[in-house]
Amino acid sequence: MSRKHFHPSQRPSRFSCRIQSTPLHPHIPTPQLTIHIKTNDKMVKSLISLLAVPSLLAGVSQALHFTNDIPVDAYYEEGTDFVLTWDKETREDTFKLSVSSFLANPILVSPNGGPLGSPVYDYKGINVVLDEAVKFTDSSYTWKVATQDNRNGSEWYYSFAAEYGFGGDSPRSFHLKV
Repeated sequence: MSRKHFHPSQRPSRFSCRIQSTPLHPHIPTPQLTIHIKTNDKMVKSLISLLAVPSLLAGVSQALHFTNDIPVDAYYEEGTDFVLTWDKETREDTFKLSVSSFLANPILVSPNGGPLGSPVYDYKGINVVLDEAVKFTDSSYTWKVATQDNRNGSEWYYSFAAEYGFGGDSPRSFHLKV
């Protein structure tokens, strides 16, 4: 039986990559993806270069940074003004601003009906668009605090969301009281 000899640049190797997203909510499982590829060193360098592209693109599009210091489990009163603020931006485009409400403790719909047998939860979420085109340069937005379908108290969370291009951001969730 002959043994195959490889040039160092063609020697088979194993390349692994793990991609993990940021958790959106403490009760939502965070998706993870692990990729294993058997390849040679030259291909590994090409793959690493390819995987660097999203990071470079992320650096090109600046992220919105909210500056509100919303305490953990904060309560805000219906009818008051909530001034949402963010770092001063120089970009001239706009983002969509919405507020959503969802259950603090979701309802288990199926213990193993999701992908790969994972549980399925229902958060009873409602999303309301506050403004389709908020200017990044405005640096603030005033929202008259209002409950959605009488959702108030510790059972319900509220959260703002800014959506723009390929990005988005959201400050900490909070509760409402009437």
